[in-house]
Amino acid sequence: MTYLKAISGHTGAGGIRRYLERGGRALAVDLLNLGDPALCEDWAAEMDRTRRLAGNDRAWGDRRARTFKHYVVSPSPEDGIGLDALRELATEWARRSFPDHEIAIVYHDDNQNHVPHAHVVVNNTNLETGRRLQDPDPGALNGSLQEISCGLGLSHFRGRVDGGPRTDDHTQRRAEGRQERAISGRDAYSWVADIRSRVAVARDTSTSEREFLQALEGLGVEARPASARTGGGWVYQLAGMTSRQVSGARLGTAYTREGVRARMASAALPRQVAFDAVAAARDAVEVRDLSELARVASAVEAVRSRGLRSLHGIDAAIAKAEAEGRAKDARLLSDVRECCEEHGLLPEAAPRTSGSARASKRHATKRRSTVAGGTPHTDGTGRRQREVRRDGRGERGDSR
Repeated sequence: MTYLKAISGHTGAGGIRRYLERGGRALAVDLLNLGDPALCEDWAAEMDRTRRLAGNDRAWGDRRARTFKHYVVSPSPEDGIGLDALRELATEWARRSFPDHEIAIVYHDDNQNHVPHAHVVVNNTNLETGRRLQDPDPGALNGSLQEISCGLGLSHFRGRVDGGPRTDDHTQRRAEGRQERAISGRDAYSWVADIRSRVAVARDTSTSEREFLQALEGLGVEARPASARTGGGWVYQLAGMTSRQVSGARLGTAYTREGVRARMASAALPRQVAFDAVAAARDAVEVRDLSELARVASAVEAVRSRGLRSLHGIDAAIAKAEAEGRAKDARLLSDVRECCEEHGLLPEAAPRTSGSARASKRHATKRRSTVAGGTPHTDGTGRRQREVRRDGRGERGDSR
């Protein structure tokens, strides 16, 4: 089946454009509803301009604005899909799902089996109303994608994929099981592993039990104290599913009440990093992308436990691991960096501090871990020969 992953962006679109097009990775680019031909090579700047003019790049209360949604459309390797068919699939799905938004679609085949896949970047501003993009129903988005896949003769899942009530149809239940297995990347869906990843993200982004329980609730996990007979601690349960509960002790000592408290006593993540990490995990939960959920959980754990505060800091840690012959650790850190860059979890460089702030920080860091600055990370815009195809309404006021 065609697989859909959702990621929320909270920065300007320039970073995601550099990530998608650097090093000649882009096979092709399709642009929808981006009207100025002079900006053909800089769709990110056009998106940023649209948001700025609409006032939609401003924070909402104490939270950073969600500036764009990034969807990854990945057909099954068994379909043997070509670039032209993938472009037809991705552009049709984008038009149906976001008819009044600026969209850039970048195509890659840089995975292990060189299977073409599409990165769909949707700006947060509705061109007709000027309002911010509201989170679309993930089940409806996935259902539309499967419908289009079916029409193109690709393998697909029949019906909605949104975690809602299951149909009584036995065949459909079996299909949902297969879909979950495909998304999790394992032989079978493991709800225990699912809970473990959600709890890990909540634990590593919290500084108190109250924050921990709130984060769990946002990720669809209920927690309650375990009985003294079973050793106390926490029992975790997928919300509304009493048959899927597991004790923290079974997940591992880091998931017991004592283990969670110990982690929360360590150096905390910056508030915005914690918020963005929970948002990234929630995106993965919404589309039931369990492998991405585990990836985010692993990255957040590494960032907090190692005191990483910037992409440059991760670069420095990678270089040190390679110099010391720790190849496995270098690979792990490379995965962490890619995840952090993709989800916008860390800035390129750690924020500068003033002299007085540094003096205060030196006192505070007696009980906190810090990261030394790294060498600047550079990446260029991809120069691989690629076709850029535009489609849309031209000037924004035109009718469709």
